[in-house]
Formats: sequence, structure tokens, C-alpha cells
Amino acid sequence: ASGGSVPRKGADVVLLRQSATPLPRSVAFGTLHLDLGKSEEALFEGCSKSNRYKIRRAAQRDGVRCEHIDSPSNADIDEFVEFFNEFAAAKGIEAATQERMRAFRNSNGLALSRAVDEAGTTLCRHSHLVDGNRAWLLHSASQRLMTDDSGARNLIGRVNRLLHWRDILHFRSNRLRIYDFGGFGGESASDEVRRIDDFKLSFGGQRVTEYAGAQPVTLLGRLALLFRKT
Repeated sequence: ASGGSVPRKGADVVLLRQSATPLPRSVAFGTLHLDLGKSEEALFEGCSKSNRYKIRRAAQRDGVRCEHIDSPSNADIDEFVEFFNEFAAAKGIEAATQERMRAFRNSNGLALSRAVDEAGTTLCRHSHLVDGNRAWLLHSASQRLMTDDSGARNLIGRVNRLLHWRDILHFRSNRLRIYDFGGFGGESASDEVRRIDDFKLSFGGQRVTEYAGAQPVTLLGRLALLFRKT
């Protein structure tokens, strides 16, 4: 669940990914929001000068196309997971699983995107969770770590920025209200997380605090959470 309301029908425990208001047993965390009610021009002006240059260059000179899949098939998910997990292994982060991604898709909550070069090679892939109001960045992966060529790395970096920008415009055209970058580490974060924060800030947006946790709905749910703590 996200936003300020907690759905209750047919549930013993509701898992809150992002609640706008604090609730018992929830944990605060920071994230970054873009207001998709703004015009495309205003959103682009909200990006840093360097980011605008790299997005324009990728769009006009790097010969790539961006594709969006709002209802991914099992094959789409399998291709995404294979691509992401190669990136995750190189970066030392948690892998994605087909089961989890398919569960999101089966709840009509998963959207995928990718950037492809002129030879048909996929350079970057993203996944988002969507709920009709918000698009939340779940995964971002690229081929940048798979090459030592500085020119190729720079190109892939630009293309990744372009894909993020096209994601933002895609969800805006679908009349979503918020683009959520999926977390913001802040000043106390590691150097790596702060570099990711700087990347996200290059797209503009507003820092917000939201809350995650588990909320019991029934007595069985209360007992389940109590048992988990013991």
C-alpha cells in the first residue's frame, strides 16, 4: 500500500511500502518526488544544466530508442531479471526474482522500460511499481559496469539518464501524479548512496519523508506480528 490510506478488505496484515502519514510500528525513510502535474517544460527546467545537456545529446545524437511495457509478459519479466541480475552481480546488490516481479505484474502494479541502440542491443533497463497515482522506481540497471571502454561507459550513462527522463514523461502521459525515485539516503548515507542521491537530484524534485511497515487488521494479524517479534 502507498499514500495515506490502508486497504483492509480480506487482509490480516497490510504491508505499507510508503505511507504519507506515520502509523504505529512504521519506520520513517526519505525519498524524492517529482510532481507530474507540472508541464514537460517545467519538469525539464527542474533538471540540472548538466543533466539537460546529457539528455538532449542522448536523444539527438546517440541513436537509441526507449521502449515502455505497461503489461509485461512472463518473457518480458524473464529478460528483465536476466539483465538486472548480471548488473546486480557486478555491483554486489540484491538480485531480482521472477516470482516477485510476476506477483507485482499480477496485481497490475509493474511497468518495465528499456533503452536499445541501433544494433538492437539493450543498454539500460528500469522497472517501476505503479498504483494509478504514483510510479515508484524499483530497479535501474545498465551495461555500464560490463565495459572498461570510457567512451562506451559515458554513452551508456547518458542513455540511462534519457531513459529515466522518458520514464517520467511516460508516466506523466498516463496521468499519474507522482514520480518517486524510490528512496533518498541523505547526508548520513555512504559515499555510494550519496552519489546515487546526486544523480536523482539532477532531475529536480522535492525531498519527502514517508513511512514503511506492517499494520495488523485482524486479531490473527496482531498475533502474527507479535510472533514475528519474539
